[in-house]
Amino acid sequence: MNYFSKIIIAGLFLCNHCKTFAQLTQPEGYFTSEAKAVASDSGIIVSIKKFNPTDADIENAIKPPKNGPWNFLMLPYGSKKLLLNNKGFESKLYALNKAGEVVWEYTLGYSDKSQASPVVINDNFIFAGESEEEDNKIAIQKIDLNGKKVWKKELDSLDNVDDIIVSGDMVCALVSFDYYQKVVYPDNTYGNKMFPVYFYVQLNIETGEIIKKEYQKMGVYLSGKHFSNPVFNTPYSYYLSNADSAAFISTLELDKARIVSDKLAEGSIIKQISVGPNYYHLLYTKAKSRNKIPTLYTQIIMERKKYMMWIFRSNPLPRTAFYDPCFP
Repeated sequence: MNYFSKIIIAGLFLCNHCKTFAQLTQPEGYFTSEAKAVASDSGIIVSIKKFNPTDADIENAIKPPKNGPWNFLMLPYGSKKLLLNNKGFESKLYALNKAGEVVWEYTLGYSDKSQASPVVINDNFIFAGESEEEDNKIAIQKIDLNGKKVWKKELDSLDNVDDIIVSGDMVCALVSFDYYQKVVYPDNTYGNKMFPVYFYVQLNIETGEIIKKEYQKMGVYLSGKHFSNPVFNTPYSYYLSNADSAAFISTLELDKARIVSDKLAEGSIIKQISVGPNYYHLLYTKAKSRNKIPTLYTQIIMERKKYMMWIFRSNPLPRTAFYDPCFP
C-alpha cells in the first residue's frame, strides 16, 4: 500500500477534454476514497474528507507497536464508512474550474466519520453541512461560488448532517445524533450498538433560520434495525437502506414507510438508487456475475407486506420505468 506517500484527489473529470484534478494540482495530505461532486457554471465542487495525522500517527502506521491502536492510515484500501475515536477527519470543499485547477478550498467542519459531507448547488449558491469541532454540534452553511460564507446555522445536541436538498425558499436537511445501545453477546460479554436518531430540519434559504425541526420516529425505528445511509428523494421524503432492502419515508407521514422487497435475485446486490424529476423512485440492482443482466426494481409497499413490481431487464430502461403511481 502507498498510504505513506503524498496522496492526491484523482479521477475527477469535467468533460471528455478536461484534464483531471490530479494532473494539475497535488495538494498534500491523506484523503478518504469517498467523495461527492456537484457541477456549477464555472466548474465543479468536490466534497471530501481529509485526515490530518500527527507525527505519532504516521510513526505508528509505519511501525505499529504490538497491540497498539489502529488509525486511518493503517486501514485497508477501499474500507468504507470508517469511524475514528475522535474527530480526526477534516471536511473539505474544493472548487475546480473548467481546466481542472483548484480555485479555492473551504473547511466545513470536523467529523469522526469518513463519508463525504453532503453538498448541493442551487441558484449559484452552495449548501453543505458537517459536524463542528465542538462535540454534539453541527452546522449547515450557505456559501457563494467564490468560497465565501453567506450564512451558517449551528444546531446543538446533534452529531451528523446526513443529507441536504433545496426546494424553493427552503433548505431541507436530515440530521442525527449517535445513540449507543448496550448489547449482551452469547458469551456474556458486553458491547455497544450505535445507530443514528434522525431529525428533519427546514431552514429559510435566505437567512438560515429554522422553519421546522421534527423527530423522525419511523426513521429511528428502521435505524435500530440496521437501515442507514439516508438520501433525500424529494423535499418531503428520503430513504434508508441496509444490505438487501430500502425503506422510503415521507416526512409528511412520520408513522409510515414504504419498503422495497428484500427478496432480490440470487447473486444480485443493491447498487444505486436515483430519483426522477418529480416523485419517482428507482432502485437498481447489479448482478455480481458479468453474464447477468442488471435488473431494475421500483419501490412498493402496502400495509406491512412487502411487494415488488415492474421488473425490467433492458438497457437502456424503457420510458415507462420512470412512471411510479404508488408514491403520492
